[in-house]
Amino acid sequence: MNKTLIILPKKNNSGGNTEVLYFINNLNSFGYKTKVKYLFTKKPNFKNIKDFIQITRDWYSIFKLSKKTKNIILTHYSTLFFALLFLHNKQLTILIQSAEWKVVSKFKYIQFISKLIHFVAFKKINNFIFANNILIEEFKNDYLISKIFENKFVNIILYPIGHNHRKSEYITKFKNRKNDIFLLLRNNWVKRYDLYIETLEEISNLYPPEILNEINIYIVDLSSKKLKLPSNKFNLKYSKEISHSEFKKILKESKLLLYLSCYEGFGLPPLEAMHEGCIPIITNNHGQYNYLRKNSKLVLDKESEPKVIANRVKFLLNGEDKELINNLNKLSEEAEKYYKYAEDLRRKQIKKIIKILSKSK
Repeated sequence: MNKTLIILPKKNNSGGNTEVLYFINNLNSFGYKTKVKYLFTKKPNFKNIKDFIQITRDWYSIFKLSKKTKNIILTHYSTLFFALLFLHNKQLTILIQSAEWKVVSKFKYIQFISKLIHFVAFKKINNFIFANNILIEEFKNDYLISKIFENKFVNIILYPIGHNHRKSEYITKFKNRKNDIFLLLRNNWVKRYDLYIETLEEISNLYPPEILNEINIYIVDLSSKKLKLPSNKFNLKYSKEISHSEFKKILKESKLLLYLSCYEGFGLPPLEAMHEGCIPIITNNHGQYNYLRKNSKLVLDKESEPKVIANRVKFLLNGEDKELINNLNKLSEEAEKYYKYAEDLRRKQIKKIIKILSKSK
């Protein structure tokens, strides 16, 4: 069987990539063989000539593989540029994780992204795989992209998110959890590095110094910046990288997960936090619509100021939202049900995807 080539932008352990790899495992488990390649073997640096040469080599190696492959799946918007440059006259499938073109509109490129998807789709893409129904509806509302949906030669497939982890152990009482706050720091503006730092500053203003030393904060810094917050303000535990199993363990030991990004693709960490009995505090970022719409108490406005977030953190750490804290088991069960729902539905949909991909050989 000719292996389907699946192209991802770069190696990382984010929710989006983790979910794509799970998708690939599902394809393979049903006997549909795949080959995974990354456009960038490391974080691209276009200012460094050696890195630029390496990027060119990465792209060329995928280009050679693509010549031998009939089916190609693109997993992020950035891979569309590669498709546009190299993958002419190929059967393509694009896996849509988020409404990323809305985020790019901050740089006034909304129509550019829309036109790019529109152009590539009509030229080459025959299948769209969506993470949830809401994304399908949002795409339909875009004038150019909606025209793709009207094309009878394009298949629209739902493939829901959510890993089917084993059921959590009994959730320990909220007040006995080792870490008060757990957060991930990431580089770019959409992940809002500065908002995390400003929020921690505001939290430090809400407590006297003797109490601050007792607030345990676990920070995983995936950015390339130097942490700006003085370590003497809190009892900080700090690391640069963790595995997925370590991530789950920290969630089990934490009361709150701060997740303040502008947007997310799959946005799995808050769901995993719920699953492990850790309360996620989220700024509305699109990635969690499917499983958080009924839990509005967990979601802050996208434009929330650091003071608003800090006060919400203090409110929860003080145990004042008794209803929410007392329902942590229920929150975990909701996450478990969502995992199960996603798993049942995706198994049906993966068979449909395989059938469509097989027909295109």
